[in-house]
Amino acid sequence: MKISFSKYLFSIWGIWALISAFPLNAYGQNPHLSFITKKANVGENIQVALVYKHNAESDVFFPNKTSYFSPFELKGFVFFPTHTKDSISVDSVIYTLRTFDVDKIQTFKLPVWVLEDGDSTTFWSNTDSLFLSELVPDSSLRNRAVVSSVDFIKKKDNTMLSIGLLVFFGVLLLLGLMALIFQNKIKKQVLLYRFQEKQKVYNKRFLILMKSELDPSTLEEFLGLWRNQMKWMEKKPFDSLSSVEIEKISGQKIGLAIREIETSLFGGQNSDRIPLALQILYSYSKERFRERRLAYKNQLKKIY
Repeated sequence: MKISFSKYLFSIWGIWALISAFPLNAYGQNPHLSFITKKANVGENIQVALVYKHNAESDVFFPNKTSYFSPFELKGFVFFPTHTKDSISVDSVIYTLRTFDVDKIQTFKLPVWVLEDGDSTTFWSNTDSLFLSELVPDSSLRNRAVVSSVDFIKKKDNTMLSIGLLVFFGVLLLLGLMALIFQNKIKKQVLLYRFQEKQKVYNKRFLILMKSELDPSTLEEFLGLWRNQMKWMEKKPFDSLSSVEIEKISGQKIGLAIREIETSLFGGQNSDRIPLALQILYSYSKERFRERRLAYKNQLKKIY
């Protein structure tokens, strides 16, 4: 990744501006995120700064996986040295992103993980906005008369063409009637298929990761995948809950499995119990899916 010298200096200035925006003797607030430039073009590299002020004794981890950066693509990042004064530390990073989403306003936030006493807590930053430049203004597309430069020769009606059109519209009418008669059944089957398909994608990705080397990067993806799937099924913020909070919802066995993985991930302690912990999380998610699918199916029966 290439960053021009002027942009790099501007990025460093942006980081120190964010740091100085908060008193150094205060900590505990959520991380602060800010786009270095507030306006950009589609596909252009964009820099965003993330700053977190915290107790100097805490271990802080910033995200570096693409799954956390939607709708943006992560192109690179630069971590800055920790700045500590009076037992208060400031950690900061500049990410280089780009987006091909054409929405005029892009909103974005990121998590930061803090490890204390063997347990991790997720803190979310503020939400900042990026404005995308219009390459072709709407005014250029309005009130434009379309003028044809081709002289068309008017032909007489063709009998075979008329018959073909009649058959075509007849078939469309028949299909429309069938869809109208069976629309509720079709809707129910489509919704059940989408529900099942989301779980299939999750199962496939989880099993692929199980065959991979269980390094910190893979473990982080495991946890993110599992938390997001549980959030979708349970309609609860599993992606931001601590292991203690998840244990209250899902039971002690699940809480212990998560702490086993987080200890290895954030504490650097290798454990031969990691495969078992992953299997416990996977089995639990499959069991909950079966229960949720049955409940969802019964719900659809009442609606359709």
